[in-house]
Amino acid sequence: MARAVEVLVITGRGNQSTDGIPVVRPAVAGALAKLRRCGVVESWQEHSPGSFVVTPAPIKALFEVPRRHGDLAVAVVADDKAFAGLTDRTRMALHQLAVRSLQQLGAPAVEPFVHDEMLRQFSALGRSIPSGSDRDARLRAAAEATLDELDDAE
Repeated sequence: MARAVEVLVITGRGNQSTDGIPVVRPAVAGALAKLRRCGVVESWQEHSPGSFVVTPAPIKALFEVPRRHGDLAVAVVADDKAFAGLTDRTRMALHQLAVRSLQQLGAPAVEPFVHDEMLRQFSALGRSIPSGSDRDARLRAAAEATLDELDDAE
């Protein structure tokens, strides 16, 4: 998602698989389908019998994808506890993103609008970021990349 135009995903053909039935390729195709539904991948196509060309979606597409039953969601509550595990830098990036989003909508960038927009941004971005020790840094990077996209769109 870091502004890559296309990504080549090499799966191999599966010729050496048990009974010649590929395992990795169908699993990757399934994962790409799910990532497309989540707004992470814009499209993909077969490049060769052992690879796919994947076009990442712009980060703003994460906000346009409708929620589906079974999608993982970031549990948030409508108070500051929602951001308790985030570093100050990540909170600031979410705040800047919320203010910018409200400005683009023509809405006043005042509380409680900013807080609610921060929660919306946090929830939408958080759905695409896996758990792990670097989740905060990834969330901050996604928020900053979305800000960059908004700047480029103006």
